[in-house]
Amino acid sequence: MAQTTIANCSNSSSSIIYSENEDFLHNFDFSSIADLQQVHQEKTLIVLGTIKQVCAEREWYCFTCIRCQQKVVKQILIHHDQSQDKEVFYCNTSSYINKVIYVVHSFKITIIVKDITGSVSLALYDSDAKKLIRKNAQELVHEFYKVGNNEIYPSALNILLKKKMAFKIQITLDNLNNKTEYYAISRITSNNTIIDELEKIMKMDRVKFFTLNATIIIVIDS
Repeated sequence: MAQTTIANCSNSSSSIIYSENEDFLHNFDFSSIADLQQVHQEKTLIVLGTIKQVCAEREWYCFTCIRCQQKVVKQILIHHDQSQDKEVFYCNTSSYINKVIYVVHSFKITIIVKDITGSVSLALYDSDAKKLIRKNAQELVHEFYKVGNNEIYPSALNILLKKKMAFKIQITLDNLNNKTEYYAISRITSNNTIIDELEKIMKMDRVKFFTLNATIIIVIDS
């Protein structure tokens, strides 16, 4: 008998690689965090904010296929003869589907990001997390559990806190259908020039918002 679960541990990626400048300033719309709630279709957006917290309620790592680094299906093989149950993993991609594969630990860190309009939960995946933490998940998992740590997550993850960054995020059907405000990050940047440009866009958007509301109030009062 087998029990199956799917571990979604990968962010979607495009085969076309654009420069940071193209991706964050030209290819996709910018959104404040508060305005994410007004999106009603699948979309890629850019948000700007500061990492305020690593979410302790979610695991900070997951299992991925050692060959393609994509999500895996875990099956628990239950033995009725009371011998030990066994975990096996199957890759979910077409190349290796239904084949038992080896897995590695990969980062999937839930971070709370805040701008002047609000806060949001984002999933930071392996490739971006490794750049910021400067360790891989396999190494950190080994260190963390080897010492029998009582902390919820490794202190090494605290290096993420207070970092101001631009995030390219995905609004998916799952977000829309289930009204979940937890979005996958597909790219990050801390490039100061890009952040400065996005801050200008945010300021202009806020000016337009307050100007529009002031106009509405004047019309109503008159």
